[in-house]
Amino acid sequence: MLRTLDSTLYALQVLDLIFDTDGTDPYAEYLSAVVSKLRYWILRKNPDIAMNCLPRWFDALYHCQNGRKSRSLFRMMPENFNGLCRLIENHAVFQNNSRNPQVHPRYQLAILLYRLGNPGGVTHEDTSTLLGLGEGTISLYSNRVLEALDSLRGWPTVDQLTFLSVEVVR
Repeated sequence: MLRTLDSTLYALQVLDLIFDTDGTDPYAEYLSAVVSKLRYWILRKNPDIAMNCLPRWFDALYHCQNGRKSRSLFRMMPENFNGLCRLIENHAVFQNNSRNPQVHPRYQLAILLYRLGNPGGVTHEDTSTLLGLGEGTISLYSNRVLEALDSLRGWPTVDQLTFLSVEVVR
């Protein structure tokens, strides 16, 4: 991205030298519009590196010591994790029409369980630092999984809650 920005700025400087700079040149205006629409002005971490870190982190925890580590961090047995993942992986929240595919739901579920499974929870910032992902990405993954989990079982209606409260009182 930085190379694109450098080359665009260089092109603007060349155009500025070649053409008049009174603002009437359509090419200079076009390049100015392109530069103004750039999303990032500073060098970002390579997202491919972060996306490669996530599967390595998950696999290292999930497959070591007969699941002891995964039970400790995700608070469930690996087979239960797989079952839960199968229940939510086809949920609409994990589908998109973007040219950038989403991370597999298994990793999103692992991040949420990791955050919730630690005493006192783990902050977005801590998880972000550990995995090299943005805090917003951690939040997005957590919210997607919570939405999928919420859809698995409907909340009780008012009548069902009333019935249950009467039963509990007995």
